[in-house]
Amino acid sequence: YFIVRSAALPIGDFGNYYYASKFLLHGRWGTWIYDPASFNLAIYSEGQRNFFLNYTPVPPLSALLYLPFAAFDAAVSKILSNSVNAVLLLFSLHRLQAYFKVNLWLMLLVPVLFFTPIRNIVYEGQSYFLLLFLLSEGLIRYLEQEKWVAMLLWALSIHLKVSPAFVVLFLLFEKDWKALLKLATVTVLCLLASLPFLGTSTWTNYSINILPRLFNGEINNTYSVNYQSMQVLLKTLFVPDLMHNPAAWFNNPVTYHRLSGAFNILIYGIAALCAFTKVKPEIKYCTWLMCAMLVSGYGNSFGLLLLVIPLFCLHTYFTASKGLFITIAVALFLIANLPLSWSASLPVPLQFPRLYLLIALFFTCVFFIKPVLKPYYFLTLFFAFIIPADLKKYTQNYFLPREENILTYNFNLQDDSLAILYFDDLGPQQKKMALPFHTKKVTDLKPAGKVFPHEYIPVSKLVNDSIIIYLSDRNRGIGFYTLRYELLK
Repeated sequence: YFIVRSAALPIGDFGNYYYASKFLLHGRWGTWIYDPASFNLAIYSEGQRNFFLNYTPVPPLSALLYLPFAAFDAAVSKILSNSVNAVLLLFSLHRLQAYFKVNLWLMLLVPVLFFTPIRNIVYEGQSYFLLLFLLSEGLIRYLEQEKWVAMLLWALSIHLKVSPAFVVLFLLFEKDWKALLKLATVTVLCLLASLPFLGTSTWTNYSINILPRLFNGEINNTYSVNYQSMQVLLKTLFVPDLMHNPAAWFNNPVTYHRLSGAFNILIYGIAALCAFTKVKPEIKYCTWLMCAMLVSGYGNSFGLLLLVIPLFCLHTYFTASKGLFITIAVALFLIANLPLSWSASLPVPLQFPRLYLLIALFFTCVFFIKPVLKPYYFLTLFFAFIIPADLKKYTQNYFLPREENILTYNFNLQDDSLAILYFDDLGPQQKKMALPFHTKKVTDLKPAGKVFPHEYIPVSKLVNDSIIIYLSDRNRGIGFYTLRYELLK
């Protein structure tokens, strides 16, 4: 039902993979794919309507993986992709159930516990069924000593979504140097094999300009409560922003950096201690998986499906008593299905229920593993308080008093008026507004498209030889520009 219905819905996130692959198939691939405005305008010119897409978080190799679907109509391709992924989901559940000897009734609970992620994945045409297959089957093959197959599956998962790179830490702390070398070899070979199709400029741009900002949580709106991450919680509390976060409780970006760093060190440190404990490798694997989910600045409902892996791998702990299992099941159900709108009107710290439940689940698993915790281990948290913090990107030099649109891609100054060009789900739009000053002279500044750390400037104009007005995506999602200004001295 979900798969058939998904074809009648807007193309959703599947459009990212479908159109990137389609442009690649037709020889239109380039670094412009990673500019949201250029990507959306190109899709609009293809005749697609009622959509709003962003390919930026997706690694380049995904375009090759979805090439088989690019030969069909978008709706047909979405059905085909969802059908293939649904088969992979069923196969993954069967393999996990059989290998870890989980009772069949637990597998039958998966559609109930993870109803919202499964529904959203199908409706949006996301790739998390495939990701679950790659991560779970890779784990099983690793445990069966089929290392080359496992490394290939994990390498593909990293190329599909960056977050599965947690397997590197898993192998590192397992001291499985041969497997680590195999993973590196397969990952690099996949990259090299893609170069004739994707080009070196795409990979260079993604690695140098995009990936560091993704690690910083800069996807669309960096203050989005939907991400349900500690990074967003602390930023909302400590980093005011006139556009997206004017009601911050404190104006202290340094504290944000310190506390965010301390949280990451704590979670990574506990996961490392669990890795030194004498427990089964699959349990350590699950610990690193949940660690990666917690330290990420970007969370979504799709990725919660991956909690199926710890549910199956840790089932002997979770089912030790009826009361414990019911508690775990309720927690998983709330994590996966609790509507965030229920907490939207609450004070900021209470708007992150999924984050707190994930933290509780993580420490529950740690309790079962029982790593040796020494008080002096927590001294490592002080490293977070001595690392310098970059505060330059938090300047509030916005030219407009409010956000006119999240995806502005150009602007013009003429006859004492400002015209901004933007894209939304209705397509390319233009809005004009009066300027508070008279424009005597407007000069386009070169070079356009200047790149700074944490910032990209596609358009910049000098007005009246006294003020520079420019588009910038500083402290925002990559390519999601807003107007800023600088007064010349």
